[in-house]
Amino acid sequence: ADESAEREKETRRKILLGYGIALILTATVLIWAVWNLLSLGRASDAILRNNYRSIIAASSMLSALDLQYADITLFLSNHDPSIPGRFRAGESDFLMWLGRAADNITEPGEPEIIASLQRSYARFLEQSNRMLSEKPDETGLSNSLRALSESFRLVRENCIRLRELNQAAMYRSSATARHVASHAVISMLVIGLAAILLGLGFSIVLADVIVRPV
Repeated sequence: ADESAEREKETRRKILLGYGIALILTATVLIWAVWNLLSLGRASDAILRNNYRSIIAASSMLSALDLQYADITLFLSNHDPSIPGRFRAGESDFLMWLGRAADNITEPGEPEIIASLQRSYARFLEQSNRMLSEKPDETGLSNSLRALSESFRLVRENCIRLRELNQAAMYRSSATARHVASHAVISMLVIGLAAILLGLGFSIVLADVIVRPV
C-alpha cells in the first residue's frame, strides 16, 4: 500500500511538472509576443512623433509662403486693397507652422535649419512689408523684386531642407520598424516551434509515465 501511494504521489508530481512546463512555455511565448508588439509600437510612434509632424509643418510653410509671394506680386500689379490682409493671414499661418516645427526638433542639424528659416523669413517679411507700404519707381521696384525673390528662394530652400531631413529620418525609422517586425515574426516562429516540440516531448513522456503503472 505504501509503495502504491508513493507511486501515486510520484505520478502526480510528474503530471504537475508536465503541466507546469507547458504553462511556462505558453507564458514565455506570450511575454515575447507582447514585448515585440510594444517595440514595434514604439518604432511606429517615433515616426509619427518625431518626423511626420515636422514634414507636415514644412509642407504647410511652403504652401503659405507661395501664397504670400503670389499676393505680393499681384499687389504690385493692381494694388488691390484686400491683398495686405490676405498677406497678414498667410504670415500668421506660416509663423504658426514654424512654431510647431521649432517645438518638434528631434534630428541632428534641425536646429540650424530652423534658425536659418527664422532669419530668412524675417528678411522676407521686412522686404514684403516695405513693398506693401511704399510705391517705388521702376528702378527701385526692379531692385526690390530681385531682393524679394532671393529671400523667397532662401525661405523655400530652408523649408525643403527641413522636409527632406525629416523624410530621410522617417525612412530610417520605417526601416527600423520593418526590422523589428521581421525579427518579431522570426523569433516568434522559433520560440513557438520550440514550445511545440518541448510540449510534444513532455506529452509523450507524461503519457508513458501515466500508462506504465496502469
